[in-house]
Amino acid sequence: MDVKDQQTADRLDKLSLAPLVFGAVGPPIGFFILIAGEGRANSAALFFALIVSYAIGAVPALAAGCLYSLLGFLCLRVLRLSRIGFFLGCALGAFSGVVSMMTWSLVKFGSLLPQSNGFTQFILAGTGAGAACGAVVSMWTNAAAASRRKEDAHKFAKLSSDGSLSGPHGHCPNCEALIPMDALACPRCHAEFGESTAWRPTPLTP
Repeated sequence: MDVKDQQTADRLDKLSLAPLVFGAVGPPIGFFILIAGEGRANSAALFFALIVSYAIGAVPALAAGCLYSLLGFLCLRVLRLSRIGFFLGCALGAFSGVVSMMTWSLVKFGSLLPQSNGFTQFILAGTGAGAACGAVVSMWTNAAAASRRKEDAHKFAKLSSDGSLSGPHGHCPNCEALIPMDALACPRCHAEFGESTAWRPTPLTP
C-alpha cells in the first residue's frame, strides 16, 4: 500500500479536534477584535462580549473549525505535507473563518457580504479569530508530534543501551512510528519506502 493512501494518523487525530478549539476560543477572540476595532474596549463591553459571543459566534466558529480540519486533512494526506506550520495554520484558519462568516451572513441576511460597516467588521473579526485558532491548532499538533518523537528517541536510546534494539532507527514520515531506517514498509500504517516512492524514514532527532 503506497504512502499516498495512508492517513497521517497522529496529526489528523489532533486536527479532528479543531472544531472544539475554534468553538471554544474563536467567539471571544472575534468579539474582542470587533470591540477593539470599534473603540469600545471597556470592561462592560468586554463582559458583554464574553457572554454574547458564544450565542452569536458559536455556530460559525464550529463551522470554521470543521473547514480547517478538512483543509488540514487535504494538506497532510493529499498534498503530502509533513506538517502544518504556524503561518500555514494562520492562513488556513483565516480562510476558514472568513468563509464561515460569509456563509453565516448569506444564510442569515441573504448576502455574502452585506453593504454595512458593521457586517464587514464581523467578517474581519471572524478572519482574525480564525487565524488565531488556526495557529493554536497547528502549534498544538506540532508540539504533540515533537513530544512523541522525543519520547521515541529516548526509548530507542534505552533499548539500544540494553541490547534490545540494534541498527539505526527513525520515524515513519506518515504516522511517526519508530522504525528501522532500512525498513521497506511501516508496520503501523503500511506506508512503503521502496524504490517506487521518494519517502524514507526520517532520522531520530534529540
